[in-house]
Amino acid sequence: MIYRKTKTLIARIIRRKRFHFLTDRFFIKIFFGAQTQKAANEQFFVDYFASGKAFSKIPKVVNKRLVNTSCISVVYAQRLVGYTHSPKLSLVTKVAENYLECFSGFHYNEPWYNVIDARLGDRVLTKLPPRLRAILDSCLEGVELPRTGAHGDLSVNNVLFGCDTTDYKIIDWENFRVNGSYVEDVCRLLGTCVRKNLPVDDIKAIKITQVFGAKARLPIGEAAAIMIYILSQASCELESKKVEVVISNMSNRLEKYVHLS
Repeated sequence: MIYRKTKTLIARIIRRKRFHFLTDRFFIKIFFGAQTQKAANEQFFVDYFASGKAFSKIPKVVNKRLVNTSCISVVYAQRLVGYTHSPKLSLVTKVAENYLECFSGFHYNEPWYNVIDARLGDRVLTKLPPRLRAILDSCLEGVELPRTGAHGDLSVNNVLFGCDTTDYKIIDWENFRVNGSYVEDVCRLLGTCVRKNLPVDDIKAIKITQVFGAKARLPIGEAAAIMIYILSQASCELESKKVEVVISNMSNRLEKYVHLS
């Protein structure tokens, strides 16, 4: 049993090219190979965006670089003692509301395809079955999003809450993209809070809970928000899954959306 678990863990580290661990005082993350760029992404966020008008208002913990070479990068941050994850929708909704308020002054919009992860274009979207691509395009027809930069993986697992539930920190800024929108972050945050099992039960949960409904105060409609969530999920899956798997998962989500609509 121990051997099998160890073997699985090693295989996962090799596939993802990163791992992390905790000490009494620090959270430490190590990237190697192609993933060393992640440390550079986070440093770019620190240097150019973290102090900006909107991102400066967001409670966050950003890792600092300890080692940086072309082969390996080591980053660390102070350990957040007393902070934990929470799947409670009421708490996550407050985070989403705060996020929206921080970006309320941004009105420079671009077509949605200009502010999603650029890797999705040739690697995923062009390879979707034509019928499913048509559904995606139809739901997002005319949709424009503010280009503000995006966390890139604002799942519920990247929000830590303190003992006072109004106290929270957003972590893991390594997937930060200049070419992104806060709307994608909020859609991912709310979608991952209610989802159950992957790859398609998340769409069912989103539809049942109406988490992207009027109460979410998103600048786009529910159908468009679901599509942005699906695109965001595909973007994150590209970090650790084969392209064929990402395309399959995205297709399954789109099929589920059609079935439930």
